[in-house]
Amino acid sequence: MFRPVKIQSESGPRTFGTLEEATEYLLMNWPAYQSPTLDHARQICLDAINNKASRHKARAAFVAAAKEAGIHIGRTKIKKALDTAAELITLPLADGQASALDEINPDPKVLMNLTTK
Repeated sequence: MFRPVKIQSESGPRTFGTLEEATEYLLMNWPAYQSPTLDHARQICLDAINNKASRHKARAAFVAAAKEAGIHIGRTKIKKALDTAAELITLPLADGQASALDEINPDPKVLMNLTTK
């Protein structure tokens, strides 16, 4: 499964719902920018299309290349929910002390697993 990826491209917001769409964008429409991360993302995406790599790894490589190129990645619903929860958790307690829960930093790997269910 390839979870949709939202980006803010030069021409406006774009959502890639399939691995094939993301790969085409990497190969044909990527901004004029070259790097080993981009080369890796292109190769992993092509490998995933040919069932030689996982779609999960391909998506992660796409996101890494986008971040490196300064392309804004859209927030997922789970990220929005976590941000809202973090705001509620860090509300001050009655005595003026912050909640002990305000120091929680969720592991990104755990969050990735949450969004795939």
